[in-house]
Amino acid sequence: MTATTDPEHDDGSTVSKKLDGGQESSVSAPDSDTTATTKKATPKRRRIGEPKLTAAKKTAKKSTARSASKETTAKKRTKSKPTTKKKAIKATADKKATSKTTAAKKSTTKKKTKSKSSARARRTTTRPAFEIAGHKVSAGKRMRMELPIGNLMSGTPVALPLIVVHGRKDGPVVWLSAAIHGDEICGVEIIRQLLAAVNATSMAGTVIAAPVVNVHGFNTNDRYLPDRRDLNRSFPGSSRGSLASRIAHLFMKEVVLRSDVGIDLHTGSDLRTNLPQIRCDIDDRPTLDLA
Repeated sequence: MTATTDPEHDDGSTVSKKLDGGQESSVSAPDSDTTATTKKATPKRRRIGEPKLTAAKKTAKKSTARSASKETTAKKRTKSKPTTKKKAIKATADKKATSKTTAAKKSTTKKKTKSKSSARARRTTTRPAFEIAGHKVSAGKRMRMELPIGNLMSGTPVALPLIVVHGRKDGPVVWLSAAIHGDEICGVEIIRQLLAAVNATSMAGTVIAAPVVNVHGFNTNDRYLPDRRDLNRSFPGSSRGSLASRIAHLFMKEVVLRSDVGIDLHTGSDLRTNLPQIRCDIDDRPTLDLA
């Protein structure tokens, strides 16, 4: 192809081109004010010191990147498998721990049930009931009862009051008595206060309390019985004797003979003042030790 310039249009407005085969072609040129530019693809600039990559090297780099990606994926999969195994092992351990805890709770519940039943059995079988005057007092209980001792002239029955406190634990039987002389009333209050402080559920032994033995004399504020006999001088008594003798016999049979030790309270009366004193059988060593 040959290019020619027309001399009549030397301003460059028209350009004729002779193509192969003898044909001519004219191309209009841009005005002189504008500049014809052709945009070329800008090559990617390399960093300073960065080696120029050939097509082979680029392919190798891509393959290396793919291999690294595959290795990373394989590593993630490999890591996930142990994690799954760890979770399974942890779940199994949790189940075992839960089953152990449940078994421990059941065992504890069984032990508590056994201990409760054992405690109930002990409460019911620790001590037999205490029998007195036709009554039975269970262990850990107290009971108030009366011993019939006769009738008044009017036919009104008279009874000797008793309070029995039967402890839950084994121990001695102790009797407490007062007002054998009907006008010695301080012992009555002493026994009342003592009974208020005694707890049958935690006590060892048994207490038989007779706060008023001489009921007739206590009712009339008199030292003696109606027949003017001194009850304190009528022991051990007789079942077929006087009123004093029959009361003394009943008291010995139902109270004294069931006890291991006894305390009989006396106080001053009839405008008299008594010094504190203890009277006992000093020939009996246990009695002397208690005194």
